[in-house]
Amino acid sequence: MFLNNIILIIAFFLIIEGFLPFVSPNLWKKIIRLLLKQPNNFIRKTGLISLFFGFLIIFINLYIF
Repeated sequence: MFLNNIILIIAFFLIIEGFLPFVSPNLWKKIIRLLLKQPNNFIRKTGLISLFFGFLIIFINLYIF
């Protein structure tokens, strides 16, 4: 059961990550160029916020619902 959930999570991640480059490659390139101009601390903080909300969603899903 746990392994199936991990595989589904990876599949959803790949679907979400592949959607924008497939639908609008030019917009994806523009976003990447803008991201490359950002300082490392901004990218690091954005990653930390994403990690926090990801773990929060997992915690809520496992322990509250």
